[in-house]
Amino acid sequence: GPGKFEYDEYRRGFSVDGVEIIGRKFVSALINGRGRYNSNKAPLPKFTVDEGQNIHMRLIHVGGDYTFKVSIDQHALRVLASDGHDVSPLTVDAIILSPGERYDFEIEARASPDSYWIRAETLREGTCVGCSPGNISVTLDDVVEDGRAVLVYNGTSPNEDPTSQTRQCTADNPCIFLNCPFEGYPEDFHIVCISIANTSSTTSYPEVFIEDEDVEEYFLNFGFHIGSHINGHRYIPPTAPLYQPPSTTVITPCPVEKCRNRGCRCTNILNLPFNKTIQLVLASRIMSGEIRFRSSHHNVHIHGYTFDVVAMGYPSYNKNTGVFTQSHHDVVCDNDLCTTVTWRQGPRSLNLKTPPRKDTVLLPAHGYVVVRFRSDNPGFWFLHCHQSMHLSEGMAMVLNVAKDRHPAPPSGFPTCGNFDWSEGEYEAAISGTWPTQQEVPARHETWELVVAAVGSAAVGATAAVGLMLLRRRFATPKANGVQGTEEK
Repeated sequence: GPGKFEYDEYRRGFSVDGVEIIGRKFVSALINGRGRYNSNKAPLPKFTVDEGQNIHMRLIHVGGDYTFKVSIDQHALRVLASDGHDVSPLTVDAIILSPGERYDFEIEARASPDSYWIRAETLREGTCVGCSPGNISVTLDDVVEDGRAVLVYNGTSPNEDPTSQTRQCTADNPCIFLNCPFEGYPEDFHIVCISIANTSSTTSYPEVFIEDEDVEEYFLNFGFHIGSHINGHRYIPPTAPLYQPPSTTVITPCPVEKCRNRGCRCTNILNLPFNKTIQLVLASRIMSGEIRFRSSHHNVHIHGYTFDVVAMGYPSYNKNTGVFTQSHHDVVCDNDLCTTVTWRQGPRSLNLKTPPRKDTVLLPAHGYVVVRFRSDNPGFWFLHCHQSMHLSEGMAMVLNVAKDRHPAPPSGFPTCGNFDWSEGEYEAAISGTWPTQQEVPARHETWELVVAAVGSAAVGATAAVGLMLLRRRFATPKANGVQGTEEK
């Protein structure tokens, strides 16, 4: 049931498309380690600028739960890069940022000299108390879940909170949001969404163009009918690192028929061939008859690789309310539980010219994303949803790339033994009450340090969500070509 930091089912917030945001309570959000709680007046991070400067900012989502909409009052954001890879510049009013994602952008300090809010707001628009499988209606409310920082012009009072407002979006001058996890807002919001798939890289990658027999395609469906899973598999980690000999590590097998027909908990490993173009179709489909608002947006991250976002499909939605109406028709369930999915009539057209390159992508609820990479980095690589509640429940898997080409561990590299304590032994070891007549395993001290570090991070995740803003400041170039200083 709900704990101290979890909402009960009927108090959870919903985004405008009628999708539940997360079960974890919003407490506070931190920007560069600072934030406020219960409307107190704790100091906030401040970014001081001179009028006329161009400011380069790097936005990093280091939290584990909420997706944020980031904007600066009365200042447009000129987006330059995502996840460390340049994109053709585009100007937007807000960037939607999920855990693990990074963006680089510039602003021009040409507003009236004053102080302005830097806002990081969750996607919450209201509640869905009366929702049922056949009726999804988000009741808008005035709950604001956000973290803030301050942009301060030199010569203005730095000690007062700003009184600035966000730019008013109108039919003649709509606001532009980048990276929405849905196709659009209600028409009367006057907001235009730009998909990350509709941005373009400044670099052309020839390996993306390869077609026909060189492309290996795999479908991965992210869902909840047995708890957080991928293709009906809830991930159980191995008892020791996978690079060790099989005799020293234990994995939980994945029975094919059980996982497909009923779902399972196991160490889900997908073997990939060496040096092929791997095409992953990431989907967020639910089984027939399942409660439609139980689907979710997922921020999918792959270790060891960057990938090209070559296509993205969103569900259809009601233009008046913003609520989705039908899952995207390109990808369909391949069985009753939707543990596997496939194309309805083959793949749609793909952007193979200059697709954006990323390592974390925001997957739309009831939609899909197609990504590509070249399997030229042998090893065991983790693929997972970056939202901590989904990850901890098992929405993860391992990509075993070129298993016959894995590099050997360095000589003398430490190895780990199997961790096979019972729950009681684990609790006794952590609490320091191990029975005196029993010898504590030698690995206990190291494991306790690991648990302490991981546990501290987990507690922090429940209490706050972190964003980081790193600044580089550029003066406007003078006519003689002298450039301003850079500040990090």
